[in-house]
Amino acid sequence: MITVTDVEQPLTGYCDPVAIQEVTMQANVGGIDRLLRVGIGLAALAAGVYVKSWWELVGLQPLATAVVRLCPVYLPFGASTCRTR
Repeated sequence: MITVTDVEQPLTGYCDPVAIQEVTMQANVGGIDRLLRVGIGLAALAAGVYVKSWWELVGLQPLATAVVRLCPVYLPFGASTCRTR
């Protein structure tokens, strides 16, 4: 499971302990899916750097989803590429 903590800071700069909310999200990107995302992300990053275009920005999305192991596109469909126990 991935735990995300949302902290709202008031204008004073101090953390308000009442404003802390914890949201638990289930990882939905499995091992092979992760490897493919890393490969595609690195290839897009390399192509963007080589060609000096915006493709390097496109490569960040698959890399980010591989690192976090959570794909927002899978959420509405309830899809997951993780193994079931």
